[in-house]
Amino acid sequence: RTHTHTHYVTHCVRRPCPPIRMLTPPQVPQEVSDKYYGCGVPLPLGIEGLRVLDLGSGSGRDCYAAAALVGPKGMVTGIDMTDEQLDVARRHADAFCTATLGYPSTNLKFVKGYIEYLDQAGIEDNSMDLIISNCVVNLSPDKARILREAYRVLAPGAVPTRSAAGRMHFRGAVCPRFSPPGQSCWVC
Repeated sequence: RTHTHTHYVTHCVRRPCPPIRMLTPPQVPQEVSDKYYGCGVPLPLGIEGLRVLDLGSGSGRDCYAAAALVGPKGMVTGIDMTDEQLDVARRHADAFCTATLGYPSTNLKFVKGYIEYLDQAGIEDNSMDLIISNCVVNLSPDKARILREAYRVLAPGAVPTRSAAGRMHFRGAVCPRFSPPGQSCWVC
């Protein structure tokens, strides 16, 4: 199969497999996995009931995994700018949530928009508990705007040490235009 599949299998053979790795890719629809271009899994565990936003969700693979982790009372929203990827992501959402996960209704939605302009995509202030991104933020020339928008949509409140609420989990490298001496990038 794909390199992604090999990575998961190899990882799980070496040590106990966390639930997120057991979910992806076998239960995620094949078309969603085939169109996945991320570089890891930016999802923490312990996110049941949370509202999750995926910046640059693409085909939605991480959103599908998050939908399983947040449970039927949580909600996952993916935002992407490409119609083709959104078509793939949306095509399987209802069946995945109801038939595969057994939820009474879909807890997964995908909106079109730019990650620098979440407001224009209809993402409201204080509406998300967790923001994830998988190798997408580093592609934007305006990372500062992405972070401002991310903070705008994150719900206020304390961030308990055992909870992911009110946090951002990014995967990828962020290289600012002018970096501190001796440091060119930071990687999440």
